[in-house]
Amino acid sequence: MSAPTVTTHISDQLAEGEPVMTAPAVPIATVTAVASIDGVAVPEFTPSTRDGLAEQPATLATLSLSLPLSREELVAALFYWNSSDSAELVDDEYVRQLVVESVVNVGMGELTALCFEIDTAPLDDVTAEWLAYCRRRVAEVFPAAVSVPEQRGRTDYPQHSAGRPAEVVEAALAGASLRQVAVALYFSDYRPGDLARSGLEWVETCAAIGLDGLTAEVVNRVHAAPDDLDRFTDCRAAARVVLDAR
Repeated sequence: MSAPTVTTHISDQLAEGEPVMTAPAVPIATVTAVASIDGVAVPEFTPSTRDGLAEQPATLATLSLSLPLSREELVAALFYWNSSDSAELVDDEYVRQLVVESVVNVGMGELTALCFEIDTAPLDDVTAEWLAYCRRRVAEVFPAAVSVPEQRGRTDYPQHSAGRPAEVVEAALAGASLRQVAVALYFSDYRPGDLARSGLEWVETCAAIGLDGLTAEVVNRVHAAPDDLDRFTDCRAAARVVLDAR
């Protein structure tokens, strides 16, 4: 499946009725910018350099760009924003808008650095939950991007897991099915062998975080066609241990 593609088209049109100007005067133009993701229009998109300015000097060039994005880049494009606004991500249109804002106004250089940070930096509980939610929304809004994230190779799992109250994990797992827990682990920071390496508490924490925002559509999609069958088989086995331990 092809990666989601952001297409932007930014141009300045000479304002109607403007006389021909001679140097050193600069003609005034009204800026227009359009963007789409895989053909779906993103409304109300404004390049940050033009924010709040109705008129700009006429531009000498028009930029049209088609940019394929990986799953990790899409996740980073959402993760960049404040997790306190997570409720707004239930709107698919807003998710696409944030992706375009990140690509154009934040920049791919910043997103590339953020991808590396996500892969390598320790995360506190709140940040880990925000990352899990961003992954859920990417999987839902961009089905072609459903894949397994690169695993971190971190060594601080037991310490990280111990920071989450047991009652929070208990509440998250209460009533969860084997299918749900398996997919939750599939999209989490769980790694094959974590049960022996880091213990049940860490694996339960991964499952609890992964369940946040998980939808039936994503569960069904992963069970029908997991991108990494070996990993998913391991996640199902780990999910059985987690549920049997309850």
